[in-house]
Amino acid sequence: MSADHDQRTLEPTPRRVEEFRKRGEIARSRDLSQVASMAGGAIVGAWFSESSISGVTNLMRRTCEGLGSTRWPDGLAATLVGACVPVMTGAALGYLLSAAVQLGWPPVLSRPKLDLSRLFSPGSLVQMLSPKATVGRTLKSTAKILVCAVEAGAVLADECRLLLVAPALEPGPLAARLGAATMRLALNTGGALVLLAAIDYWYQRRTMAAKMRMTREEMKREARQQEGDPHIKGQRRRRMREMSKRRLATAVKTADTVLVNPTEYAVALRYRSGKDRAPCVVAKGRGTVAERIRELARKAGIPILVEPPLCRMLHKLVPEGREIPAQLYHSVAEVLAYVYRLRGRPV
Repeated sequence: MSADHDQRTLEPTPRRVEEFRKRGEIARSRDLSQVASMAGGAIVGAWFSESSISGVTNLMRRTCEGLGSTRWPDGLAATLVGACVPVMTGAALGYLLSAAVQLGWPPVLSRPKLDLSRLFSPGSLVQMLSPKATVGRTLKSTAKILVCAVEAGAVLADECRLLLVAPALEPGPLAARLGAATMRLALNTGGALVLLAAIDYWYQRRTMAAKMRMTREEMKREARQQEGDPHIKGQRRRRMREMSKRRLATAVKTADTVLVNPTEYAVALRYRSGKDRAPCVVAKGRGTVAERIRELARKAGIPILVEPPLCRMLHKLVPEGREIPAQLYHSVAEVLAYVYRLRGRPV
């Protein structure tokens, strides 16, 4: 296992990252989701706290006034819903925000599948019950408890010291001080939880990045999959060459003459009176293709003429299957007239 981990030194490709996303393997922190939910619920709850507290206070007043009655106070359900819905809405928004941050955009929309074989596989069970994983979870929970306890202890000690120095005996000031102490306690412990969640998320991203790293063999295999099998590509190239040879042989057989350079270039010309508006280049090439054109022309008995300047100009200016330009009419006409005289055709 360690040897394989040591070999994973290459950064993951976009395709590998996308494959991990489709499988749902994304760096996620449960602590961050929980903290975001609590923070969202606390923020939205504090925003609507005045109306919620007022409703709950009125409900308690009506309840106390009707202690001897067997009826539920009027508006009980509406008051409770009005007090709970803002907190629940804020918690849901916080959770969705944390999910968007962790899952990225667009989010993973694939439906999770319950794979019991994977869940109860020996590897998964060993990982869940391994001493290393157990110790890690224990240390993580202990660290959260200790940090929150230290923050809460510091706040309580400070508030007790202030209460001894300047005691508040009246109900109003005492309630205000207790409220401020509660708010300070919530902010300090919440900040500690946010810091721990951020560290956990960073650790999860680091672990997932290490898991997505690739070996050189995996990189080569992915490159082969994207580019195609070399054997299939070779077969495709051979078929294309064979088709090109057959097309070249068919085109050269229709030519009236072949102009050469004499060895580097070759251009096959054809002119059919009444069909072609002007002479056209039916085949051309250089190097091995030019040699193939000459060979086909010799087998078909087509005259081969050495015309270096005209051959190079036709090879450069005229694509295969196109008519020659007007400025070359005179030069090509002289060549074709000479060929027709050799073959006994009327000029």
